[in-house]
This record gives sequence, C-alpha cells and structure tokens, in this order.
Amino acid sequence: MNIPITFRDFPPSAAIQEHVTGLANDLQTEAKAITSCRVTIGQTNKSHNKGDRFQVHVEVHVPHATLVAERTSGDTDDVYGMLNAAFDDLRARLLNHFERARERRNEV
Repeated sequence: MNIPITFRDFPPSAAIQEHVTGLANDLQTEAKAITSCRVTIGQTNKSHNKGDRFQVHVEVHVPHATLVAERTSGDTDDVYGMLNAAFDDLRARLLNHFERARERRNEV
C-alpha cells in the first residue's frame, strides 16, 4: 500500500517513514478492507521549556467510511509513541466499525 506521509514544519525522516510504513502494513494485514491511508506529522511549536511538540493525524479509508485518529504530544511524548498510539486507536476503531457493520447486516 502506498502511504503518503506529510511532514509539516520539520524535515522528513527516513526512520519515521519506515516506522509509519510498518504500522500501516500491519494494520492492513489485520483489516484487508483498507483502501488507503494518509499520515500527517507536524511540529506544533518550538518551546524552549517543553521541547518540540508534535501532532500526528492518521486517516484510513475503508468502504463507506473514513476513520481518523489524532494525537498531540505532551511534555514527554515522542513522535514514535504518538504514531503507535494513533495506529492502536485506529485498530480499535476499525474493529468497532466492522463489528457494527456485521450487526447491521444481521438485523433483518
């Protein structure tokens, strides 16, 4: 799956791109219905007291739905932990989406 990764306000990182690709591929292995995935990673501000703050936005498209997960770093969060949390959140949303779809199909 081709995953467009957008970096905002900081330079792209090959390590982050590989990490995102691995997480997205794992997610697609669990949910074959994923048609596309888009990731945006941005730096929200540069604070001398609190360090760099990051924002992660992950959008996954499945038939008839778009699922979104966002994370913003706190004082100690790193971008890898936020990516893991966002993809874990999407995994739960996907399972919930498919479970609700299964229930709707059985309600006749």
